[in-house]
Amino acid sequence: MSDIVLSAGARSSVLALQGISQQMSQFQLRLSTGKKVNSALDNPQSYFTSAALDQQASDLSGLLDSITNVQGAISAANNGISSIESLVTDAKTLANSALASSDPATKAAYASQYNDLVTQINNLAVDSGFNGANLLTSGSITANFNANGTSNYTVSGVDASASGLGISTVTDFSNPTEVNNALSQTGAALDSLRGMSSTFSTADTVLAVRQDFTKSMVSFLNGASSGLTASDSNADGAALLALQTRQQIAQTALTFTSNADSNVLRLFGLSRQTFG
Repeated sequence: MSDIVLSAGARSSVLALQGISQQMSQFQLRLSTGKKVNSALDNPQSYFTSAALDQQASDLSGLLDSITNVQGAISAANNGISSIESLVTDAKTLANSALASSDPATKAAYASQYNDLVTQINNLAVDSGFNGANLLTSGSITANFNANGTSNYTVSGVDASASGLGISTVTDFSNPTEVNNALSQTGAALDSLRGMSSTFSTADTVLAVRQDFTKSMVSFLNGASSGLTASDSNADGAALLALQTRQQIAQTALTFTSNADSNVLRLFGLSRQTFG
């Protein structure tokens, strides 16, 4: 079967329609994705630069989990310190009560209660961990601020156990010296606990600042990436509408050309019948 031969006018109209169709597809893709650069073929430099910015933003977003994890460990430690502080205060109250009492049985009861509180102080310190990190048993935890780990912040733990706070068990509080030692130990322990809380609060402030900075950087990088590839929906919509108008005109021109060609063919047919 021989190839179909188009007239010059018809061929021109068909080629125009093909070109318009390709351009319309491009603008429809832009409108559907919101991007003017959807592949390296559209604009290699913008595409790869945008991809690099997106990757950097993704890496920083992942680091937010690391910061949140350290903040959780600090929060758990501060909660533990607050509870331990309450127990130490109660222990100090028992020692004062023993000092004021002259009854040996009462003193012995206070001593037993005091020792129970010492045990609970140890238990609280052990139970104040978060996600495998316990800052009240001399553990430590590190937050990374960049992908390669060259920027980080390590929070060092403390020993908030009874022995770490300098609190020891007692016998029966019958000896005034023992009672005074308990008062001295619990007083010093309260000062230590307040210092620990202050240190952790400072660390939490540093992490909060870095967290806000990281979020701002992620937002900035995403915006920069979008600026390289994002399309102007208004301009693209107007361009698509113009192409649709051109398509209608080209289709009309093709129809006119086809009709003209058909009329010529019919004319040749009539000539053959007349002169054949």
